[in-house]
Amino acid sequence: MPESSGSTRLYLDDPERTHFRSRVLERLSLPEGGIGLVLAETCFYPTSGGQPHDTGILHGSPVVDVVEDEAGRVVHCLRAEAAALALRAGDSVEGEIDGSRRRHHMQQHSGQHLLSATFVALLQRETVSFHLGESRCSIDLPGPLLEAEALEQVEKRANAVIWEGRPLHVRSLDAAQVAGLRKAPPAGLERVRVVEIEGWDSSPCCGTHVRRTHEIGLIKLLVQERLREAARLHFVCGTRALEEVARCFQLQDALVRALTCHPEAVLARVGKLQEEGRQLRRQLESTARELATGRAEARIAAAPRLGGHPLVLQALEGVEAAALQVAAAALVERGAIALLGAAGERAQFLFVCPSGTGIDLRPALQAACALAAGRGGGTAERVQGSGARVDALLPALEAARAAIEAQVTGADFDKPANGP
Repeated sequence: MPESSGSTRLYLDDPERTHFRSRVLERLSLPEGGIGLVLAETCFYPTSGGQPHDTGILHGSPVVDVVEDEAGRVVHCLRAEAAALALRAGDSVEGEIDGSRRRHHMQQHSGQHLLSATFVALLQRETVSFHLGESRCSIDLPGPLLEAEALEQVEKRANAVIWEGRPLHVRSLDAAQVAGLRKAPPAGLERVRVVEIEGWDSSPCCGTHVRRTHEIGLIKLLVQERLREAARLHFVCGTRALEEVARCFQLQDALVRALTCHPEAVLARVGKLQEEGRQLRRQLESTARELATGRAEARIAAAPRLGGHPLVLQALEGVEAAALQVAAAALVERGAIALLGAAGERAQFLFVCPSGTGIDLRPALQAACALAAGRGGGTAERVQGSGARVDALLPALEAARAAIEAQVTGADFDKPANGP
């Protein structure tokens, strides 16, 4: 990482400093509104290197963003408030960063250096990117997902280094003299800022870091996810790790109370509930099929016939899409043409007919969806869709029936006795 340029960056030599006085070098108008101030000195860290910017107060106004522009200047972004609007080049200002946020960032960034070095030392897995989020951090490691045993080994070793309280040294070196770093600095630099964890890691970096490893407190590995060519590993350090453990215990306590069992029996209890749920689901499906069969026979008995097939048109109340599937299957098994609808958050349609009828149900669905302000699709013998206009469910079903009637000429067709 390059040495600081533009404003004097006080955080490089004293990352624990939160208050400072300075003067305005330049005032900028920001495209998105508000103003940007370039100062002679600053404690505010700009977003860079995977670490987010600091927040705080400058001349009584909240600092909403801190960026480094193309010229290497630190630009403090403020809302267009009265106090900020009065500032001009040469004016004196007083600033204070959010010390809690800075401490979090120091713990996370230092923990990332230590963790990345440990992955190299134990597993020869290099870190190619780092992200410090609002609640969690992540590193990307090229290659497959890591085994649980390997992660446990890395976590234990990294925390052992933390508790040894090793000092972190920060040095500014000539680029030509830099050697043996975990990752190479960008090409073309004259000076390189190097952060060293004594006896463990040495890396180029312009971020903020703790003085000794024990200030990181703890590293806790969380979950990993598969990227295209890498594994992304999420983790937390320090205070955030303590908060994450507290959340886990709160969740465990809630599960123990809800399941009325010992913490070590939670998994077994959940497994038993899952099996009971599967059994109940099978029983419910069987009951639903029996009920659908009985209803199908009653509907067919009252239905008109179209082209030699009973035509059942029905708006079902209080059912979900899965219940429509069961009802349609029972009707079609008995040779009926089923035009079914249901009203919920949206108007649901399912139209099915037996094979060999020569009827194309797609025009019927188009007619229904046109009235219900929806869409859908399917084959000639099976279509389904939904629409936003629930109030148009019945007219939509009637439009679907008319579309089918138009396809069948010369057929014996009486008005339906069942109706929608």
